[in-house]
Amino acid sequence: MMDPSYSYLLMLALFGGVWAVVFAGRPSLRRKMLVMSGGSSCFGPLAGFLHTRDYWHPPYVWDTGPWHAEDVLAAFLVAGVGSVLFDAASPATYERVKNGSSREFGLMVIGGWAAVLVLTIGSGVNSVMAMSTVSLSLGSYVVARRRDLLRGAIGNGLLLAGVLWLTYLVVLLASPDVFRTYWKIASLSGFSLAGVPAEELLWGFTTGFAVWPVYPFFAGLRPLEPSARAAR
Repeated sequence: MMDPSYSYLLMLALFGGVWAVVFAGRPSLRRKMLVMSGGSSCFGPLAGFLHTRDYWHPPYVWDTGPWHAEDVLAAFLVAGVGSVLFDAASPATYERVKNGSSREFGLMVIGGWAAVLVLTIGSGVNSVMAMSTVSLSLGSYVVARRRDLLRGAIGNGLLLAGVLWLTYLVVLLASPDVFRTYWKIASLSGFSLAGVPAEELLWGFTTGFAVWPVYPFFAGLRPLEPSARAAR
């Protein structure tokens, strides 16, 4: 069995492998991956800080103080992978449409994190549930504005939840006690799928649901239906 103190690094290595495969195999997705990865990585330390308060106490290998390199890398990888899974599984052709404004984007980011902070610190809501709620709300706002992005958002959410579940299954094989050791069990619902807490799968779905439509919405891209692609 693997030393459980390396379980976070193993999870990052697995996600890093998925990121590298998609990045190498799908050149058309590289710009989206880099934009979403780079833009999200700066929020990794904040998410990590909130999670350690009420959800888990991960085994950091690079102990660099209150901000940890693993959290930055996790945000980078999850956002990059989570924003393109549906595109990788179901390649689409896009056409140009009116894009969302930069002001609207800024309000979504600032408002989203403000809502997470109010829910977690102000109201005592579990940080993972708070982030899942906010992600679902933001994703719903985008697809309400752009109904053509709904199918991709749902599909992408399911795919990210599935990739996250498979990643944790590998981690469990290497370190069966990882959840009992590093997660705050009292904060969990008690529901799981093959040993993976339901909260992780909910977080994966809502994150994938939110991050996939953000890029086409603000870049002004609309996926064409198969019949429209065939006509071209």
